Amino acid sequence: MSPLSTPTVAERVRSLLSLPRRQIRALFPAGVPRWLWLVFKLLAVALAAVGTYYAWRQFPRDVQIEPAFFALAIGLYLVSFGMHMLGWHALTRIFFGENNISLGANIEAIAGSNLVKYLPTIVWYIANRSHFYHARGVAQKSVVIASLSELALMVGSGATLLLSLWAARSLSPLAAIPLGLVGFAVLIWALARHAGGGQGNARLWHWGVALIWYSGSWPMGVVIMWSIMRAFVPVQFADLLNIADIWLLAGLASYAVSLTLGAIGIAREITLTVLIAQHWPLAAGIAAAIMVKLILTLGEIICSLIVLGGFQVWRRLAARSLGGAS
Repeated sequence: MSPLSTPTVAERVRSLLSLPRRQIRALFPAGVPRWLWLVFKLLAVALAAVGTYYAWRQFPRDVQIEPAFFALAIGLYLVSFGMHMLGWHALTRIFFGENNISLGANIEAIAGSNLVKYLPTIVWYIANRSHFYHARGVAQKSVVIASLSELALMVGSGATLLLSLWAARSLSPLAAIPLGLVGFAVLIWALARHAGGGQGNARLWHWGVALIWYSGSWPMGVVIMWSIMRAFVPVQFADLLNIADIWLLAGLASYAVSLTLGAIGIAREITLTVLIAQHWPLAAGIAAAIMVKLILTLGEIICSLIVLGGFQVWRRLAARSLGGAS
């Protein structure tokens, strides 16, 4: 009698991430109604609204603000938002290539999933993606692996940049370059080997493109953080190294907590406040941490709503034009 096989870690993760979808399908065998996902999105947005409201109540009232730098931070955030969309599109070329999912469909999938990511754990975020792509003929397994690969790219590239930054400080700036290149190469190799896309230069090219977009969003975040800090205290460009250290540590802490608590976790805000206070006044650290939360949360929700609303308007205009032509 052969021994019973034990599930691998990847299989257990996929089973956990597919749990909400299985439970919903058990309740709605004929198909998951669209209104149910709308309820989840409204609940998630409500939780995000409560979190931002209480964060704003803690904002220090005695700090001086320069609004021009907030405008710069918001503009840079829009660029970062687009970089994440292009990174996900590159990943879909690896895992969904045969289904020929368009850039527009991938953007719509990200925007829709962003509205449920404020529920506890990343399970609902991936479940919403799976529901979206299932209607377009993409297997749930592919969506889960692609989403976990996205998380691995963000965490892996952030950790590589942080180690490179530490190497530049403790050893030499020249040592950071080969260390970063080796770290990125190992990251792509590991993902291509274990997640998929290891065969053929085309898929490896898409891995590289995805890595460029996701890793590039970290330096963009550093400049966003610098702009926010500059709105409160007279920081210089020379402070970018300290701010980069703070941003990378806070971002990695936030990703660690998001696996269990989702956006409800306040790991980024706590880490930012503590680390900023080592270099600047505590009030500036509190104000900067709160403003980061407001820009990231409200920016993501507003941008996603604009994207989804734009698609709805475009579909209605297209339907009217077809109706008029007939």
